[in-house]
Amino acid sequence: MENLLLDELVYGGKLYMEKVVFCQIDWELHFDDQYEKIGLKPNKIGTIINLINNSQYLPIIVSPTYNYHHLTLLNIKDPVCEHAFKIQDRFLNRYIC
Repeated sequence: MENLLLDELVYGGKLYMEKVVFCQIDWELHFDDQYEKIGLKPNKIGTIINLINNSQYLPIIVSPTYNYHHLTLLNIKDPVCEHAFKIQDRFLNRYIC
């Protein structure tokens, strides 16, 4: 169900076009069988890649728990979010690998 919301955050999506901004989104990625029980076919990896390529959001934390994975999406392009999280200070000249 959360995919319906996340699909609207990409460039051109309804929430993006209406300038709705979230600085941080915490997303619970449940295991596939939990989605299948309600008739949904999950595509979590595709959704995450789509967010990286086509939105202001960058996944920054993935932590497995007992029933799901926790993923935090950080808005790295909105000026208010950039200031609140000091994104430039934290990530400037730092390499992921």
